[in-house]
Amino acid sequence: ACAGIVDVFENELKNSNLTDKKARINDEITCALNYDIALYYLFSKDYGTAQQYFQKVVAINPKFGRAKVLMNAMPKCQKARDKYEQIMNN
Repeated sequence: ACAGIVDVFENELKNSNLTDKKARINDEITCALNYDIALYYLFSKDYGTAQQYFQKVVAINPKFGRAKVLMNAMPKCQKARDKYEQIMNN
């Protein structure tokens, strides 16, 4: 069910206009959509994809939410997940 919302958000991002503050999908909404998609992938434990979406947010607005902190945390999350899986498979 949640994956469907990612498709909706992705479709809305096609209408993004970063230079027009009055646009329906302006820079702030674009950041919010990318941030929400990143959170979906974070909670799905797809850290690489989450990091890509956090990077998109940071490229537009480095001070948006905690995108920069979360973006930088993704490699550590992936490393921890890999270590956990290695332990569970032994």
